[in-house]
Amino acid sequence: MLDSIKPLVFQTAMMVLIITLCFILVQREIFFLAIKNLTKNLRRTLILFCVIISGLVGLIEFFGYAENMIYGLREGTIRGGLGHVQIYKKGYNATGNVDKLEYNIHNYDEIAKMLEKDAIIQNKIQTIGAELYFSGILASSKTSSIFVGKGIEIDKDKLISEADEMVIGKPLQKVDQKFDRKQEVSRLKEYEGMFESFELDKKIAVDVAKIWTPKADKQQTDNPSLDDALIGTGLASALGAQLGDTLTLMVATKTGGLNALDINVRGIIKGSSKEYNDSILKMSLPYAWVLMNRKDVSRINILLKDTEYTDEIHKRVQNIIQSNNLDLETTTWQDLALFYNNVHMFFVTMFITIGMVIITVVFFAIANVITMSVSERVREIGTLRSMGETKWGIMQIFMMEAIVIGMAGGVLSVLFGIGFAEFVNQILGGIPHPPPPGSTESYRATFFVLNRPLIWGIAFLLAFFSAFFSSVLPARKASNMEIVDSLRYT
Repeated sequence: MLDSIKPLVFQTAMMVLIITLCFILVQREIFFLAIKNLTKNLRRTLILFCVIISGLVGLIEFFGYAENMIYGLREGTIRGGLGHVQIYKKGYNATGNVDKLEYNIHNYDEIAKMLEKDAIIQNKIQTIGAELYFSGILASSKTSSIFVGKGIEIDKDKLISEADEMVIGKPLQKVDQKFDRKQEVSRLKEYEGMFESFELDKKIAVDVAKIWTPKADKQQTDNPSLDDALIGTGLASALGAQLGDTLTLMVATKTGGLNALDINVRGIIKGSSKEYNDSILKMSLPYAWVLMNRKDVSRINILLKDTEYTDEIHKRVQNIIQSNNLDLETTTWQDLALFYNNVHMFFVTMFITIGMVIITVVFFAIANVITMSVSERVREIGTLRSMGETKWGIMQIFMMEAIVIGMAGGVLSVLFGIGFAEFVNQILGGIPHPPPPGSTESYRATFFVLNRPLIWGIAFLLAFFSAFFSSVLPARKASNMEIVDSLRYT
């Protein structure tokens, strides 16, 4: 959320600090005079600081809360199977769902080795993994359901899909095992009616049921097997599936024919969204190749060590593709994470709106204090002007007071903001929240303030500029007073 404005904030903050310190060093006498004037009416000054601090602390906490939400959603999206950079065969994203199988990548191993050997990429990647997508119908002995499947490289998917939670069972493990299709068991009649809801021709339904005839029950063991699979919690519930159950899945291959295989439920997983949990099925990539009768992949995922490397690595991957004339195209996680982009834009709009309200309140509060200070010191202004003080000198006195207010208010706001955030994070353990839209898990939100110095800079700059600009008109009014009128003012 803050990355796009980070350079601007840092540069502006440094310029403001340097210019302000130089001004204070040159005008040391006015600086100490400004402090003395502010302490004359200590109660009013304290009330002003309370207004500034309360407003900016609220803004800091909101920004820290938004950062926490955005960071969690971003990393959950990336590590929920998406990765940072994705590689497809050219035309994959432009084609319809029906034709996706025509745009699979056949030379995945060569591409992965090429990327892993690149000097720039190899130091910034966590892993490079491939996925094969397919969909079809999954059946238990009770019922059937539509599923969305992924053939995965097991070891690499543990990193790419780190956000997936193992509810029950065990994760997939690599096995050195060849596929051996078993003979169907003749329990056809029990399954002939399963496909009536799909309105298939009776002869086709019988043929499909023959394919679907369940195999001999497989007892769940700790030993991994090639036909092990993970299914989502919603899909398991819909099928009434338990650990160790043998389910049969059927898909349409590239040639248009039907193919079916048995899977053993090794584990039940839960992702971040209900839709995912209701449809996902994961199996090893070699077993998915058997199912689809082809040895290719739908997508190559690149998971980086840090999300900040995304743009750099994305450009480097594009350069490698172009230099080697590969028939590939790339995207980044931002291009695919539509929900994240909408939430991010929502928080940005909220921050701008709340920030404008708080700035307006602080602006008029400081302007009111400076204006009251001017009205109370009219005779003092007249005396200084009669002793030869210039209009610019009078303006400097009041603007210096505003600068002191802005700097002190900004520093105190940052300190109070960090203190409050750490109190909520460490003492209260965060703020309990219900599951967000599209999710099934409740959580405790914390404030990302202590480890976000950029938020400190924004709060300080808002306090400083609000104080500085709100003092311009009152200071100008004070400098333009007539000397005679000021001296006889009562």
